[in-house]
Amino acid sequence: LSIATNRIETLEPCVLSRLPKSIKRLSIARNRLIAAAYVLEYHSLVNVEVINASLRNSPFPFLRTISGCKENLDILKNDTVYHPGNCQNDLQYPLWSNTSGRLISVSAPPSLRTLYVNSSKIFSTVVKFGILPNVVRQVYLQDNIIHSWIGPMHGVENITVLDMSKNFCANIGKDVGVNLTGLLTLKLAENALGPRFQFDLTGKIFRNLRRLQFLDISYNRIQALPFPFFKNLRSINHLYVSNNLLSDWCVAMGHMVNLTTLDLSKNRIGTISPRGMAELDLVLARGNLSINLRNNKLLCTCENLNFLEWMFVNRAHFKNIDLYTCSNAQKDYMNINFKQFSKSISQLKEKCKSYTLYYIIISVTGTCFLSVIFGVALYRNRWKIRYMRYTLFQRARDSHLLSSSSDDLFLYDAFVSYTSKDRDFVIKDMIQKLEQDNGVQLLIRDRSFIPGEFKCQQIVRSIQESRKTICVVSKRYLKSAWRDYELNMARVEGVEVRKSMRYVILILLPEVCNGGYPKKISDFLKRDCFIEYPDDPAGYEEFWQRLCSALQENAQD
Repeated sequence: LSIATNRIETLEPCVLSRLPKSIKRLSIARNRLIAAAYVLEYHSLVNVEVINASLRNSPFPFLRTISGCKENLDILKNDTVYHPGNCQNDLQYPLWSNTSGRLISVSAPPSLRTLYVNSSKIFSTVVKFGILPNVVRQVYLQDNIIHSWIGPMHGVENITVLDMSKNFCANIGKDVGVNLTGLLTLKLAENALGPRFQFDLTGKIFRNLRRLQFLDISYNRIQALPFPFFKNLRSINHLYVSNNLLSDWCVAMGHMVNLTTLDLSKNRIGTISPRGMAELDLVLARGNLSINLRNNKLLCTCENLNFLEWMFVNRAHFKNIDLYTCSNAQKDYMNINFKQFSKSISQLKEKCKSYTLYYIIISVTGTCFLSVIFGVALYRNRWKIRYMRYTLFQRARDSHLLSSSSDDLFLYDAFVSYTSKDRDFVIKDMIQKLEQDNGVQLLIRDRSFIPGEFKCQQIVRSIQESRKTICVVSKRYLKSAWRDYELNMARVEGVEVRKSMRYVILILLPEVCNGGYPKKISDFLKRDCFIEYPDDPAGYEEFWQRLCSALQENAQD
């Protein structure tokens, strides 16, 4: 029965109830229908499979009109019965009850499978309501003004196709589709659901749509989608997210084993993050996925080379890739010709060839080389550095610190460096032979060092206050760290201040002479700054005479 394209605004009572029960298709499209009591008679059309009530050109507050119905039957008992007679008096209006309280319910014809109410200027919201037991499969509500979908909806488990496109909707509840478990096709295009989708961080909105195969959320002002947003869409085949504001695509997709179409055209995608590419790789490895990235703002820059190379490797999966273009928003962009993708990628690689590794190698090598040179220089001058450090420290404290090598400024004729093992030789022999017999003033640490003062500072000061330094060299002397310190400080004093190595006099005991001369005193030996102590008593007298002469002579190389 078709009464389409008239000016019908309402149907008188009992008209629908008394129509032939054999009617399977009813079209009342393109009329001026308003909501009235006749709406409650639709369920009497027991054999109607298709109702077309679309293209109504007069808006009406649909749910507001029927929300006052007094219904009194529990839908869960499924015992609604139609009694012939006075159609208005015999109509029964069930009550849908659950733990949440009373819900609005709608009675659908028992055989209805397809309902068209599109382009009917319905101004409403999807509130908490239910449809009495039904076999409805397809519902087309697109191009209306159903601006808020809260739900939840009950009695919708059998619906397989739902079109809610172009409804100016900006609000969607997370439980609105909790009972749409049989849904195969869902069209939500041309709404304003982007902000709501963006904050669905756990994927609750689509959580029960495990059988869904087709999803269209194009034209929804989507700027970003949480990673788990599609986590339950295990059967999805076609996913349309075109004409949005996406700048990246990073959502869980590893479970989409049947996905064949992914439309991301007309967004703002410049690149896809590594995590997003990894998820897409999981799908590409299983099937013939077709990706549409046309009319995006692809970044053809060096920073985006990895993504472009990934596109090139998977170019067979990108629909109409020859028509892709690059964004010119970046200063260093390169205009890639996607018709000659291979050549363009090679040129971009050449342009972006990074010399960073070479710079790093050269920098590290240079740094290591300079560090070695610096380390060697530091090691070779370590004693000089120590000497200068203590000299500067003493200059700040001692006003009498020597700044000249004039003989009149020295307090002692010689500073004696020796080990504790050779103390008897210094105290018994040297004091007697040099101080008592020849009037030489010696600085001996066991006699002159001040207790409690830093030893290293006293050593440097003693060397500076003495005209000469005498080192009593034995095998134990050569192994002593402190004697090594005194020897090297004396060496620095001689080279840097006295300008002569002859400032230092080495007394080589027989145990050193017999075992060969060590390297650490070789520079003194080359400049003849040593005197060998004889192992024969007959040579003692000559030894002391030579030592006195060496102490009296001026230090000259």
